Formats: sequence, structure tokens, C-alpha cells
Amino acid sequence: LAVEVHPELQRAFSGGADNTVRMWDIDSCQEIVKFEDHRAAITCLALRRDQSIIMSASNDKTIKAWNFDRRETVFSLSGHEDV
Repeated sequence: LAVEVHPELQRAFSGGADNTVRMWDIDSCQEIVKFEDHRAAITCLALRRDQSIIMSASNDKTIKAWNFDRRETVFSLSGHEDV
């Protein structure tokens, strides 16, 4: 399980064994959006607050960047041969 928090927006991000990255409203504890492009467990999350970007690393050997305002994949990086 990986977690990042955006305190200014009252948002939390989680990634885990279900291969998804989810954005949560901290006040209501409700899921806002779910990103589902990974094919294996999420191992790490990193937040770029200045650009509304959450990045995720996965056991599928990819790193993905998601724009959580537009709710879309920005880019995907691959190339690691081992995990």
C-alpha cells in the first residue's frame, strides 16, 4: 500500500494490490476518482502539487503520471527489466 496526502486540497491518494490509484476526499472519506491503467500492484506514489499530478510506480514495471484535475493519464514510462 502506498499513500500520499495533498493537505491544501484535503485529498488523499492510495495505491495498492488491486492495481489502482484512488483519490479520496479527506473530510467525507469518499472516493473521488479511480485510475486503473496499471497491470500489477502499486508500490509507490509521488505528488506534484504545483501541477495536479500524482505519479505511481507499479510491479508491472511502469511509472504513470495522472492529472487528477482532468482525471486522465498524462504519460507512462517503461523500461525496467527486473523488479
